[in-house]
Amino acid sequence: MTSNTGAPRHQKPTHSHTGHDAHVAELEKIAAAGRGRVDIIPQAIAIPAVLALCGALCIYAAVTNTAVSWAYLVGAALLVPGILSLLIRRKPLFALTEEGVRVQDVLLPWDHIEDYVVTDNGYNGFTMHTNVGLIHAAGYTPPKLTLFRMVGQTIHKRKEGRYETHLGLWVGAKGMNGEKLAKRIDEFFSAARARAELARLRAG
Repeated sequence: MTSNTGAPRHQKPTHSHTGHDAHVAELEKIAAAGRGRVDIIPQAIAIPAVLALCGALCIYAAVTNTAVSWAYLVGAALLVPGILSLLIRRKPLFALTEEGVRVQDVLLPWDHIEDYVVTDNGYNGFTMHTNVGLIHAAGYTPPKLTLFRMVGQTIHKRKEGRYETHLGLWVGAKGMNGEKLAKRIDEFFSAARARAELARLRAG
């Protein structure tokens, strides 16, 4: 005769255990989607080259005909972003990493970013410029960026008591439109939060 007075060797999982395991599995899936590093590079040279050429032609017209002096402004508005695009096209403007958004030697950690927005600016359906705005948590002061103002800058929202970092892509991100870029950023953004939640659950 055998006696088994201890706990059974196998128990069916309760609903609470099942729910917890499913939640952990979902967090791990989200965390896995934001692994590694993704370089965000401005688009190819075709459109920037056209912008620069049009700008140069406008300035040439202004030089040869004083009656169209307004062409200086139009030419500069086209030439400057076109040249900037050509200069920086082969280098990533920023990179998405597990730790945060890396802009050259500056790291903007995910745990200090509350939200983000990707905005495409264009004319007649053609995107001319894509802006990535990172909204930082209140009380956090991001490191200074060493970029041209039109390419990257940090803005202090005094009324809101927070900073925003804006990164400009002429014309957009290489290999992805604005929607795909936003989705890629969201994967890393959500992955960082999922990893933090997993750490909290495992510590408890």
